Amino acid sequence: MVNISVIVPIYNKVQYLQRAIDSILAQTMQNLEILLIDDCSTDGSYELCQSLYGQHKRVHLWQNAENMGASVTRNAGIEAACGRFIAFVDADDVLYPDYLKRMYHMALRENADIVAEGSVETTEPLGLEIPLAQRAEYVWQGKYRTACYQKLFSRELILRSNIRFHPIVFLEDVLFSIEALLAAKRFALLPDTLYEIIETPESITRGDLLAKAPQYMDSVVKAIRFLSDYMESIPDLAADKGSKQILFVFIMQLSLLSHFYDLTKQHSLEAINEQIRPVMEKEFGVNYQYVTLLLDWCMNKNRKEQE
Repeated sequence: MVNISVIVPIYNKVQYLQRAIDSILAQTMQNLEILLIDDCSTDGSYELCQSLYGQHKRVHLWQNAENMGASVTRNAGIEAACGRFIAFVDADDVLYPDYLKRMYHMALRENADIVAEGSVETTEPLGLEIPLAQRAEYVWQGKYRTACYQKLFSRELILRSNIRFHPIVFLEDVLFSIEALLAAKRFALLPDTLYEIIETPESITRGDLLAKAPQYMDSVVKAIRFLSDYMESIPDLAADKGSKQILFVFIMQLSLLSHFYDLTKQHSLEAINEQIRPVMEKEFGVNYQYVTLLLDWCMNKNRKEQE
C-alpha cells in the first residue's frame, strides 16, 4: 500500500500546473501516488499533463467524460485512491519538499485520522482527542481551518464515514473538512506552513463576484442543509443543538463576511441586495435582516479603510 494518495483536480490551470505537480514529485516522501483528474479543461491542461507526466510511474492521469465540477472530480479521486492517507492539492498551489513527510509522520505518531497544518492553536506539534461537542468550538475559534488542502485525511476514515464532497459550487471543501473532523476519533495539529496557497485571477472565488453572488448564497443555504443532515446521522450530535448552532453560524457569518467584504469593495448595497435577496429571503424570511446587517458592517469597514 502506498502511504499517501495525492488528489489534484484540474480545470484550466495550464500556466500553473507544472510548478504544482513538480512540487509533489519533489517530495521527500516518495511512497505516494498522484491522481491528476482533468475536468475537461479547454486551455491545454490535460495535454500538458499527458506530455510531461503521462508515463510517470507514480502519476495516474485521466479526464472526466464531461465537465462536472470540483466536487465530483475530487470524489472520483477518492474512489480511485489506494493510499493509507489522502491529501488534496489545488492545481495552482505549491508544496515545500517535506510537507507530506511531516504530515504523514505526525499522523502515525499521534494515531490521527486527520492532520491539519498551519494551526493557530499551537507552536508545537499537538495530538488531540476532544469531545464531539467541543469540536464545533474548534472550528468557530479558527483552531481547525476548514479548507480541504493543508490536511492529511485517513482514507479509512473517509470510506468508513462515507464522507464525500457535496454537489455545490462554493463551500464544498468547508463541509468536507467539518464532516471529517466530526467523524474523526483523533486529530493532530501542526504549526508549520509547508503548503503555499497561490491566489490566481482564475479562482472561482474571484472574478465577477456580483454575478456569482446568487450561486454563492445558494451554496450557503445548501451547505447548512447538508451539514444538518450529516449531524443528524451521528447519534451523539443529533440532539446537540449547541454544536449545530455554532457550525451553522460559522458557515453563515464567516463565509458571508468574506464574500460580502469583497463584494462591498466593488458594488453598492442596492446592487448586491438585488442579486442575493431572492435566494436569501426565500430561505431565511425575516432572518434576511441578519444578512443585511452583515452587508452594512462590511460596507462600513471598507469605508473606514479608505478614509
